Amino acid sequence: MVEDVFNLFSAVDFYSHNYFYKAYLGYLAMASTPPGAKKKHLELTVDQMVYDEFAKACSRKGYAPQVIIEQAMKKFNQTGQI
Repeated sequence: MVEDVFNLFSAVDFYSHNYFYKAYLGYLAMASTPPGAKKKHLELTVDQMVYDEFAKACSRKGYAPQVIIEQAMKKFNQTGQI
């Protein structure tokens, strides 16, 4: 009888601590993660041959095509030149 009561309290204690621990972790994750970068999906019409060469060059250099496009857009916005 005493052991049953002890087991009941230890189970309740474990679950209550587990619940508060999970709630605390959720709070930390919410407080420490910055909002994600907003992305814009572009739909462009580009010559197939030009795109294929661009994709191959990006692959050879180890860059993702969207990174090159973003950098080119930033440079164009800053300088106004291509």
